[in-house]
Parts: sequence; C-alpha cells; structure tokens
Amino acid sequence: MTIEKNIIINGKHKKPILTDLFFKDDDIKKPILIFCHGYKGFKDWGAWNLMAKAFAESGFYFIKFNFSYNGGTVNNP
Repeated sequence: MTIEKNIIINGKHKKPILTDLFFKDDDIKKPILIFCHGYKGFKDWGAWNLMAKAFAESGFYFIKFNFSYNGGTVNNP
C-alpha cells in the first residue's frame, strides 16, 4: 500500500490544506473516497489512519485532509 502524508495544497486564501493519500499501487482504477472530518476534527485524529488503510486495502483511493482553517499548521498538523 502507498501512503503519502501531509501533501500541501495551496488554498484559495493563502492557507495551506494538508492532504493524505492511501491506495494500493496496482494500476487498477479505483473509486475515490474523500473523507471530511467533523467539526473540531483533524485528519490524523483517533482511528482515521486505520480507517484509511482499511478502505485502501478494500480497493479505494482514499483521501483525507485538514480544512484550511482547522487550527493546524504545516509544521503542526
């Protein structure tokens, strides 16, 4: 499984959006699942990484991210 963590996307208002990708690198087209955490949440909180791995193992391209104004920073997501 391929895991890419803390990819920086430049947000519209100059606030970075940190994104993680989880997927099997097997050249098979996959459905994309975009996970949006709830209010006061973070992409790395609790069991979200375990959930991301489970969906990736089940054949999904799993994307999770922190919203640009969630309180985290690039240095401290």
